[in-house]
Amino acid sequence: MLNFVVIAQDSSENRQNTDFKAVNTKKTSEVYENKYYKFQMKLPAGWNKISADDSSSMVKLAKEFDTNITAEGKKGVERSIENSTILLHYTKHPLGTRNNSVLIGGVEKVENNDATTREIAIASELNFKQNFGHKVVKPTEEINLAGKDFSYFTLSQELNGVTFRQRMYLLKLSNTEIFQIIFTFFNESDLAEMEKAVKTLEFTK
Repeated sequence: MLNFVVIAQDSSENRQNTDFKAVNTKKTSEVYENKYYKFQMKLPAGWNKISADDSSSMVKLAKEFDTNITAEGKKGVERSIENSTILLHYTKHPLGTRNNSVLIGGVEKVENNDATTREIAIASELNFKQNFGHKVVKPTEEINLAGKDFSYFTLSQELNGVTFRQRMYLLKLSNTEIFQIIFTFFNESDLAEMEKAVKTLEFTK
């Protein structure tokens, strides 16, 4: 799952890493549109668009990142890195800011999987609990977004003395592709901004 980027980013920022510069971000009030996957979503006004270079840097950092995840969890991160495509990546504040809320979306290719969206979400929730040390704040539920039946769950984790939460929305596009939108947040107001954004999601023809 795409949380490997979020883990890498939060680890870097809470260590006051200055490798990621604000010059590589820009404020936005735009609508993100993806013609290949045929969807669009209005983004939170004033958030920062992360450059492809910085997203790639976070992927590299994720490969080196060592936390309390299990050996199986590390294998999962490596598989996810190999098979995931980041489509959109935005942060509340410029990179390098501590406790920075994140909105990220992408698609992960998986082996032929006939499980339902809900079954995939439940398995993912369990994986984070068992292999990444996350606590389940809100177990898997369903929500209709843009006429599609997504599943989502909410987790919490402490990293470098800071507790953050993640909400993960999943939608099975096919037996080999999982669409994901992930929030990382430190307060309810940032969560509300991202919830408002995801409710503008539209799938185009």
